[in-house]
Amino acid sequence: MENKRTKNLSLYENSVYKRVALAEKLPLKTPFSVDYFLINTCNLRCIFCGYSSPLKEYDFRKRVVLSFDLFKKSIDDMKNFPEKIKTIHFMGYGEPLLHPEIAKMVAYAVESKISEKVDIITNGVLLSRKISNELIAAKLDWLRISVNGLSSNDYRKNCNTNIDFKKFVDNISYFYNNRHSTKVYVRILDYMVATEKRKKMFYNIFRPITDALSIECLADHTEGINFYEISRGITGLTIRGFKRHDLEVCPMPFYFIRINPDGGCTPCCEPRFKISLGNISKSSLPEIWNGPKFNRFRYLMLKRGIKNIKGICRRCRSYIVASTPEDILDSEIARLKQLYATK
Repeated sequence: MENKRTKNLSLYENSVYKRVALAEKLPLKTPFSVDYFLINTCNLRCIFCGYSSPLKEYDFRKRVVLSFDLFKKSIDDMKNFPEKIKTIHFMGYGEPLLHPEIAKMVAYAVESKISEKVDIITNGVLLSRKISNELIAAKLDWLRISVNGLSSNDYRKNCNTNIDFKKFVDNISYFYNNRHSTKVYVRILDYMVATEKRKKMFYNIFRPITDALSIECLADHTEGINFYEISRGITGLTIRGFKRHDLEVCPMPFYFIRINPDGGCTPCCEPRFKISLGNISKSSLPEIWNGPKFNRFRYLMLKRGIKNIKGICRRCRSYIVASTPEDILDSEIARLKQLYATK
């Protein structure tokens, strides 16, 4: 199948997101991706994010922070997977640079050599020279920065926050010029650069201080937010510019695990998914990933389909906006159901 992308994504770097046909690799004894949701607070209030939704399900007022000791245990656990993790992400519905031990965590993950890549997904506003030096020294593989405008005024409009945009760009420039082996990737949402003039501004500002950059599509997956009003009708493709598919089976539980600030593990990136399939304080990560509770969830996903799973799954849109063509499992449901029925 030919992958059709928008012209906006002409600078999209395949080296950042290398995908394989997921169905051909299942079942996975080792997850492709382990995502750490380190802290459930953020320094911005972006108008398209769950922090701006009026729904109580997105209420993150109770501050929870993943401890370094629990993080260290989970990294040590991963040494018992049969293969390396492809990517460890520090990301989630909290800003990872707010975690006081983020650089220490990156260093420990890198030194443990349990993954092919360690990266941070950040809004970049807290990227001081001190934090930059620490992350570079920790040998972070990729620093992925979500830019939310091209001026201080844009940030007031898009993030309800005052920032010094020139200082923001200067801090990214400092990181880039001192980055050693770390790669810098900057992305912006399509509605923020809806004209050719603003696209050119984006490229002119950030191309000289990045290793990769792209324009991504607004992900309209948060309930309670009027995305059409925000994007003026631009929304309509997946985040990475592919045609959307209303899938029968969500691919995420088959390749992905997220560790929350309290140590609970979930099979997707949806912040409202409240069912923990294990906790790293009580079980090892390989035990959780390959355990009966996680595999039972995968089997039910294949048997019932996402629309018939109890809880938030039937209302979720994350799988629609985040999946790539390589992830789609719908044509392999019968075969995969037999595999997971025996686990």
